[in-house]
Amino acid sequence: MKESRHKGGAVGTRRGLVGCGVALMILAVCVLESVAAPITYDFYRREVTDDTWADQWNPDTTRGSASTLFQRVYFQWDLDSSDDIVSVTDAEVRISASNNQLTDGQGNPVTVTWTLWRLTETFDETTLTHNNRPAHDDSVSVSHVLPEGMSQGAWQTIDISSLFVNNEDMETFGLLLRSDGASGSTVAYSKELDSWPGPGRGARLTVDYTVIPEPATLVLLGLGGLLLLRRLR
Repeated sequence: MKESRHKGGAVGTRRGLVGCGVALMILAVCVLESVAAPITYDFYRREVTDDTWADQWNPDTTRGSASTLFQRVYFQWDLDSSDDIVSVTDAEVRISASNNQLTDGQGNPVTVTWTLWRLTETFDETTLTHNNRPAHDDSVSVSHVLPEGMSQGAWQTIDISSLFVNNEDMETFGLLLRSDGASGSTVAYSKELDSWPGPGRGARLTVDYTVIPEPATLVLLGLGGLLLLRRLR
């Protein structure tokens, strides 16, 4: 009688474990299907985290506290996303131009062009110098012509969608900006500006992009259920 009860209990336990395994598999499949569809994120007006410039005349000097950015300007944003990008729907940066004197050394009108490249290394504005400046991808760039008659501090909106690389993480994003054409070397205002034309002049980034969330945990859950079923057969 006791042996019969023992066998009955073992069978019941086995059936319960099989049921748990099947339930785990069904749960994994259902959740995977629910998250497999791409999700679009919008980082609307993400404020710049680091902005500085590389001083070629003082190559070991840091300029992270500067309110006006010169020559080689570096921007970096923390985006805090570890999901892989499927595609960038749209990306633009807004930069407050500090130089509205669109003339050469003799006062003649000139066309001033900004060129932007994507950084391939991160940086810290408190330690960046001309000598340790981060590398950039020079295979793709975006150009922007400053409009005539613009006011000092005018916001320039630039489409930089082509500078994003698909299928990589989005923890940070950085840009190098160079200005050519005008006399003087001022380019843009930084987030440190606290005087005219007013604070809040740090570069702003807007990114709409699509990702597929990581399903690794769910896959392991499903595999666990399969292994449990196999062991019980």
